Amino acid sequence: MALKVSGRLVVVRQDDDDNEVRIEVSAESFEIDEPEVHDADRQMGSEIVYRVSATHDELGEVVWNVYEYPSGVMNHVEAPSIDGSVLEEPSFLIMLD
Repeated sequence: MALKVSGRLVVVRQDDDDNEVRIEVSAESFEIDEPEVHDADRQMGSEIVYRVSATHDELGEVVWNVYEYPSGVMNHVEAPSIDGSVLEEPSFLIMLD
């Protein structure tokens, strides 16, 4: 299995002068760490956790945890806490071999 990331992160927030700033981070900027196996003894197989991150000058590091369980099924995405209004988030897709 593999994880595919598409789309982008778009955030709007206020700068120090109270001006609205739009921040965009493209999917090409995201890094996907080696997946971790959690709970190998579960009834329907192992839970796999993918860590997807990007670092931006204004946002710092943003991290998503994408959970695959059972095999081939994305069952949960843990989104980062971001200072500002999130207008768009990237999309995640579990790719079958």
